[in-house]
Amino acid sequence: MLLDIDLNDSLVVTDSLSTKDFLIEFRNEGLNELKMLSFENSSELKAINYKFDATDKSEYFSISAFLPTIALSANLQHQAFSDEDNIKWKDFVRSKTITLIASWPLFEGGRRFIDYQLASIKTDQMRLLKHQTEVQLNVAVEQNYFKYSEAVKNLKSLKVAMEQSKESLRLSNLLYAEGMSTQLDVLNAQLLYNNSRVQYLQGIYNYNVIQLQLLKSIGKLNTIWN
Repeated sequence: MLLDIDLNDSLVVTDSLSTKDFLIEFRNEGLNELKMLSFENSSELKAINYKFDATDKSEYFSISAFLPTIALSANLQHQAFSDEDNIKWKDFVRSKTITLIASWPLFEGGRRFIDYQLASIKTDQMRLLKHQTEVQLNVAVEQNYFKYSEAVKNLKSLKVAMEQSKESLRLSNLLYAEGMSTQLDVLNAQLLYNNSRVQYLQGIYNYNVIQLQLLKSIGKLNTIWN
């Protein structure tokens, strides 16, 4: 109904579940190298680093509020003191003034100190958030890395079990044809083969998915489209 398929028609899936090698570029990379890749490519960690740099600089700005304010100004004037309309250059007098002003408020009710404390707290919060993100990235990479190693071994064992059950089914059919076994033995062999085949297909699915999860944890999921 969702696909707007007529009831008289049938939907046949021609493709089959098979293993995919998504980690071709990173198959020889160790755990430490994968962790470094996660730090370099994680968009979340990059955003936190930008925020941490901003809060760190704001702390320096709040410290600068304790410094005195210094203002330097210079003025150059040419004035002519004469009652005549015909003024010559020699009638002008040049004067120079340089003013240096330093202001340092002695008491503001602790406002600047409070601003510095707030900026320092924000910096500590961002530093803690950055550390937590790095720990989470390490944990995610480690979990997916060991899950991938386990999935590789599990897939091999499931394939061997399926091949053994398939051979057992073949022998059961031969023995049944020769009258040396019962139909129940054949049905049990078929059930064992079907169960082992389903487990093997589930192992293929887990193997493919864990590769994608590992690529995502190191920030290289886009490589599957290259």
